[in-house]
Amino acid sequence: MCPWDILRYGVRGQEDNSHGGWEVLPDHARARLHRPVLLRGRNTFGIPPGRAGEFYGSHKCVRHGSRSGRADLKGALECGQGCRSGLALHDARNSSAGCPGSSTAPLSLLGGDVGLRDFFRRREDKFLRLLLEQAEKTWEGMQALEEFMKDGSDEAAKKVQMAEKEADEFRRILIDELNRSFVTPFDREDLFSLSRAIDDIVDYADTTVEEMTILGVKPNDHLRAMVSRLVAAAHEVYMAVVRLKDHPGVALDHARRAKSVENQVERLYRQALADLFSGPKDVEHLIEVLKLREIYRHLSNCADRGDEAANVISDIVVKMA
Repeated sequence: MCPWDILRYGVRGQEDNSHGGWEVLPDHARARLHRPVLLRGRNTFGIPPGRAGEFYGSHKCVRHGSRSGRADLKGALECGQGCRSGLALHDARNSSAGCPGSSTAPLSLLGGDVGLRDFFRRREDKFLRLLLEQAEKTWEGMQALEEFMKDGSDEAAKKVQMAEKEADEFRRILIDELNRSFVTPFDREDLFSLSRAIDDIVDYADTTVEEMTILGVKPNDHLRAMVSRLVAAAHEVYMAVVRLKDHPGVALDHARRAKSVENQVERLYRQALADLFSGPKDVEHLIEVLKLREIYRHLSNCADRGDEAANVISDIVVKMA
C-alpha cells in the first residue's frame, strides 16, 4: 500500500463498510497512522500536522504556525455524531463565524470592524467620488473659459489653468486607484476612458486660452457662442456622472443632451469658418484667418471630447441594465 493511501484512508479492514472498503480506525494507537510519517526527526512526505481550515472532532480549526492549533489524534470521521453536529451548527455563510464554538472576532479592515461587503463598497465609492470631482472641476474650467471670452482677462485665464491642474490631479489619483484595486463599480476600461475624455475637455479649454494669449487673438462672437455651448455640454456630463450609479436612466438622458450640444457646436464651427474665409483677401487677413482657424479647431475638438464622454456614459448604462 502506498504511504499516501495509508495517511488518507487508514488500514484496509477485513469487512466492507461505509467508507468504500477502507476502515478509519477509532483505536487510539492505530489512529496514529493519520499523523505524518517521521523519519529521523523529519517530515518525510511534507504533510503538516493537520490541514489548515479543517474541522476536527474537538471543534478546533487547524491554523498553521500555532502549536496550540494542531490537529487532535482523532479525525473528523472518527468522532461520529458529535463532529457532525458541530459541523452542522457552523454557518458557512457567516464570514466572521470562524470555527464552531470559537469566538473569532469579525474581520478588521481599515482600522475598524467591517465586513468585506462594506470594504468593497468603500472602494467603489472612492472611484465615483474621484470621477465626480474631476467632472466638476472640468465644468468650472469651462465656466472660467466663458468668462475669459468676455474680455480676455488674465484673471480668468488663471482660473482656467488652475481648474485644469486640479482636474488632472483627480485623474492621476483615479488611475492610481485603478492600478491598485481589484473591485471597481464599473468596468475599469470604461472608468479610464470616461476619465480621459473628461480630462481632454478641460485640456482643450486650457490650450485655447494659452494659444489665444500667445497669438494675440481677441475673443469674437463666434468664439463666445461656441464656448457658451461647451459650458452646457460640460454641465450635462457632470450631471450624468452625478446620476450614474443611483439613477442610470437619468444619466443617460444627460448624456444624450451632451451629444446634442456637440452637434450644435459643430454647426457653429462650420459657420465660423465660412465667415472667416469670406473676408478680405489681403495678406494681413490671411494671417488672422490662420490664427482664428486654429482656435476654432480647439473648440471643435473640445466638443468632440464631450461627445466621447457621453458615449462612454451610455456604454456604462447599457452594461448596468
